[in-house]
Amino acid sequence: MRQSWTDDRLDDLSHRMDQRFDRVEGQIKSQAKELRAEIKDQGKELRAEMAAMEARLRAQSSEHYVRTGEEFTKVRAEFTMARKEMHDGQQQLLAGMQALQRTILQVGWTGAFTLVAAVAGVLISRLF
Repeated sequence: MRQSWTDDRLDDLSHRMDQRFDRVEGQIKSQAKELRAEIKDQGKELRAEMAAMEARLRAQSSEHYVRTGEEFTKVRAEFTMARKEMHDGQQQLLAGMQALQRTILQVGWTGAFTLVAAVAGVLISRLF
């Protein structure tokens, strides 16, 4: 049996299709709303995790900065001490060199006077 499509039947079909499309559209909007809410929540969680990580990194950075400063202070103190020891060593070396120079001069002058005295003694002994 074949049914004919009357205007009333077509209107009824159109109305049912509109209801179904409205229902599907409502479901899609509802799901989209749920997805947006979930994405928003995940964004908040991600921002919170990033803020916590930034805080940890800043704390670690501060700790490293302090430790580096302490190590730098130690190295500076060791360098200053080594420089002082080197300066003291140079002063001792200079003092030793000056003492050696005085000794060499004394030996030289003594040798020169001895030589002059010996030459004078030889000359005097030959004259008389």
